Amino acid sequence: MKIVFLDIDGVLNNEATKFGRKFDRRCVRWLNYITTASGAQIVVSSTWRGMGLMEIRAVLSENGVTGKVHSLTPDLSRRGKVYVSVERGLEIQAWLDKHPRVEYFVILDDDADMAHLVDRLVQTKSLAGLTEWDARLALDILHGSGRAIKQ
Repeated sequence: MKIVFLDIDGVLNNEATKFGRKFDRRCVRWLNYITTASGAQIVVSSTWRGMGLMEIRAVLSENGVTGKVHSLTPDLSRRGKVYVSVERGLEIQAWLDKHPRVEYFVILDDDADMAHLVDRLVQTKSLAGLTEWDARLALDILHGSGRAIKQ
């Protein structure tokens, strides 16, 4: 199984879309390119995951995302009534620990808090979102022939 861990703000929406619920069509097109070319499924790692799986699927579909949304990463920041800062990479690792059939994965995010998974990160620029260069690098990682590099 191949997985794209997807952040939304700064990846699918950007300065042009004012970081709202309507995503940049160009960014969506590059995400669809990645999932179609690799057969990867999407796991949402964005803070948007708080709206729940069904709602996030609806929002992504309304914006033209064609890839299958498998699930959401866990939110490890909640400790009862207290919220603590947790690196997103640790939440992704917690998801991976429960899904051992994952062969290749890539992380699409505009932040770099990926802990030991940083070599799987394709870090987008939040003002532009997902670009062709990002999409091609993500495909290289999903096909096992590349590692993330800093732009």
